[in-house]
Amino acid sequence: IVGFENSSDAGFAFEEAEGGTKVTWFNSGDFPFKYRIFGLMMDKMMGKTFDEGLQKMKTHIENMPAEPAAAATPEVKTE
Repeated sequence: IVGFENSSDAGFAFEEAEGGTKVTWFNSGDFPFKYRIFGLMMDKMMGKTFDEGLQKMKTHIENMPAEPAAAATPEVKTE
């Protein structure tokens, strides 16, 4: 919006949940009063994108190996 400056905080919140982890993707900021109507429309505008991103994260994490690959240990010979 022309002439409208704003900043927001975005990130992920992680909580332990039964059988796994609950992930919340958040984006919050302050809107001047006359622009607050956009906040009410934000879920409709961004909700699908957030849901798709969370699903991609879930799929990626569930397909990771249970244990990280072992680092190669160099062989040391002593004589």
